[in-house]
Amino acid sequence: NEVSQWKYLTSTTVRAQIDAMWSKMYNMLANVNNLLDNIDKRQSVFTGDNYNIIKGEALGLRAFLHFDLLRMFGPIYKDNSTAKRIVYRTEFNREPKEMQPSNVVVDSIIADLKKAEMLLKGSDTLKFEFPKTENEEKRMDVNDAFLVYRHMRMNLYAVKAMLARVYLYAGNKTEAANYANQVIESKHFELINDATDILRSKEILFSIYVDKFDLQVAEDITTEKEYYVDNENFLY
Repeated sequence: NEVSQWKYLTSTTVRAQIDAMWSKMYNMLANVNNLLDNIDKRQSVFTGDNYNIIKGEALGLRAFLHFDLLRMFGPIYKDNSTAKRIVYRTEFNREPKEMQPSNVVVDSIIADLKKAEMLLKGSDTLKFEFPKTENEEKRMDVNDAFLVYRHMRMNLYAVKAMLARVYLYAGNKTEAANYANQVIESKHFELINDATDILRSKEILFSIYVDKFDLQVAEDITTEKEYYVDNENFLY
């Protein structure tokens, strides 16, 4: 169809969809930069390791969003790494910025991911438990739900996996292998899993948490009121 062929110049429908991708992703980046602009000024309000975790997640998300923008709107990197296609936004303002060479964008992505890695190392709880039932979820030892379900946030190993992806994209296979192996050797994930685990629950490095997801499923997808599965063979 027209969307898959990216007929941006000839289809108003495609143009609207692609423009929406661009604007919404930069809107998300504005929100992330707003957080990063203010987090150091309000560091005293954080308890425990939450400052390091939240700032590390934000830096990781900023890199993640820019990397997707570069992959969608950038050049074929190995053929033209200096082409100017996107802007790496690091400030919360409306001032226009000049497009940057793609290799400069990649350097900025890696720099943010490295900062995120340092902040999350030693502070991320690395709690990747995936409850099989609602009752099991309620029994999980949590005083703060923010500190569990780390596979639903930009956790330490999501950052390392992103570094592996970006280094591979940039042609640095040595560092790509280094970071990929760190994820594999962490033993937090079963990347070659049992085929009966349809959700691939133990393969999840990073996903997006959806508040009240069960209610959305019940309203939009199914008549069931819960999305949990009790059959162990299904999840494990």
